[in-house]
Amino acid sequence: MHLPVRRGDYPLKGPLGRALWGRLRDRRGNIAMLAGLIIPVMVGATGLGVEVSFWSVRQTEAQRGADAAALAATVAKNAGASDEAAARAGADVAELNGFTGSANRVWNTGTGTLTNNWITMRKVAGVTDGSNTAFQAVIQQTVPLILAKLVTSQTDVVVSATSTAEIIPINVNGCLMVTGTGSNALMINNNAVVSMPSCAARINGGVTVDNNAEVTTSGFMAAGTITQANNGIINGPMRSGTGTFTDPYASNASVLSAMTNAAAAGGSILSGGGTKSPGSYTGMNFGNNVNVTLNPGLYLVNGDINLSNNVVITGAGVTIVVTGSLNFGNNVAATLSAPLVGAAAGIPGMALIGTSSSAMVFSNNVTLTASGVIYNPNGRVSLNNNFGNSAGTCSVIVANSVTIANNGFLANNCASNSGVPNFPVPVGSPTVKVVK
Repeated sequence: MHLPVRRGDYPLKGPLGRALWGRLRDRRGNIAMLAGLIIPVMVGATGLGVEVSFWSVRQTEAQRGADAAALAATVAKNAGASDEAAARAGADVAELNGFTGSANRVWNTGTGTLTNNWITMRKVAGVTDGSNTAFQAVIQQTVPLILAKLVTSQTDVVVSATSTAEIIPINVNGCLMVTGTGSNALMINNNAVVSMPSCAARINGGVTVDNNAEVTTSGFMAAGTITQANNGIINGPMRSGTGTFTDPYASNASVLSAMTNAAAAGGSILSGGGTKSPGSYTGMNFGNNVNVTLNPGLYLVNGDINLSNNVVITGAGVTIVVTGSLNFGNNVAATLSAPLVGAAAGIPGMALIGTSSSAMVFSNNVTLTASGVIYNPNGRVSLNNNFGNSAGTCSVIVANSVTIANNGFLANNCASNSGVPNFPVPVGSPTVKVVK
């Protein structure tokens, strides 16, 4: 700084005062003082910049380690490992990549979490689909401070990285779902043809395709064995030993309520031609060339249903629940469609529901155009003796067992959902990928 005084005036007296006063008025001294103050700050800021770059490198390393650990755990699970074994496989890979683990890993079954010092492996829901299996890896590590310690009292910082890998199945719509576990839960034989190139079958038991029967499908998955014999052919991907699936309607409140109400239904036997209304009945018998139209709604039949001898029956937006057997035979032509979502009556997506172990039989030149679910969880669905259906509809069959035989022809077009529930069937080998 410059102090404005007159020439010859010195506020500080004596030779020492005049010398000190000269120093204070010397601008070169001021610059030296400012430099002495600024240089430590500049060095600290530069050091902090270098440290931040170093943290970024270590953060990238941690992220790569987390990705590798999450992938390793998920791949192990996809190969059949238990949750704990899969999590340990992920922790092993993290340690091999230089991250600090522990000799005493802790597995918590309730949360699906493995704690391993600075490494945490956790089983989580899928990111792309919450029903998929996924594993998350969280890795932490300390990074020491060097130059940045000039401007902070900290000696180190902690960097963290998280990664999630998911098992992603290759799914297609399921249109033939067999809940029974018998060795021939699904039997297709004697020149029967099943054409469902856009949808798949899933079976909790075994399958036999025999005696010149042919199946074309986008997936054929069975918990039991798949047998092709005597020129029986399956065109499409197939896998045996896939494990069982759960009946998709076993806990459906609307379906269970309708089944209970049907068992208590009373009234008359529905018969004769013409237009019929929904309600409660003790049977349904139509025969001998009559034409029947069913108005939309829910039909509860506490008894058997028999249609035969050239009956033509149509019904749009109808759900039929039967407690006994169901037989369509001898040239019956049936066109039925289930109620759509939001329908005022009936059960959306459900066309036919059976409550007992009795069979639903469609035989002897019967033609069926059914859009919706044919559900017989405790009994068999049999399509045989020149049975045929329209290839342009989506008829989802969910039953304890299914037989298609003797020139029976079942075609399905369930590529889109169009009001019929979608039951995803995993076909082919699932992929494992980092998703988050």
